[in-house]
Amino acid sequence: MSVKAFAVVGYKKTGKTTLVCRLVAELKNRGYKVGTLKHDAHDFRMDFEGSDTYKHRQAGADVVAIASSGKWTVQAWPEEPPTLEEMLSRFEGVDLVLVEGFKQGNLPKIVIADEQGAIFQNERLDNVVAVAMKGSGDLVAPPGIPVYHRDDIGLFVELILTTLALK
Repeated sequence: MSVKAFAVVGYKKTGKTTLVCRLVAELKNRGYKVGTLKHDAHDFRMDFEGSDTYKHRQAGADVVAIASSGKWTVQAWPEEPPTLEEMLSRFEGVDLVLVEGFKQGNLPKIVIADEQGAIFQNERLDNVVAVAMKGSGDLVAPPGIPVYHRDDIGLFVELILTTLALK
């Protein structure tokens, strides 16, 4: 069975991480097991020069893992970047995964937009379920897409649970 996933997308510095964290907290309060996947447009680093895992990679390891009591992480350098579906298939033991980013993916999504709706003018977005906005003004959004204030966390959680058939 494939994992259920829902995306939060928007431009840089629009509050995606804040919204994802608030959604995670509310979902956890309701008893759900939640995973998150963050898209990073830059080259992130999980280890540092001089660490043992760094030395493993420098020696030629294709996959490096590190484990301690109660947690572990794996870092890989595949020849081809994995698809979103391949990454989501790695999530085990969760009810759903909240994905931050991956605007062009086909996951159901909440779009964080400014009042001008610039993201809708500049991007082709599929499967938009709702729009979250910071202000209280009128937003230019595609017809039929509901617009809510980004602080309506309970409403967004209900929308996610209903969309993913978890309710």
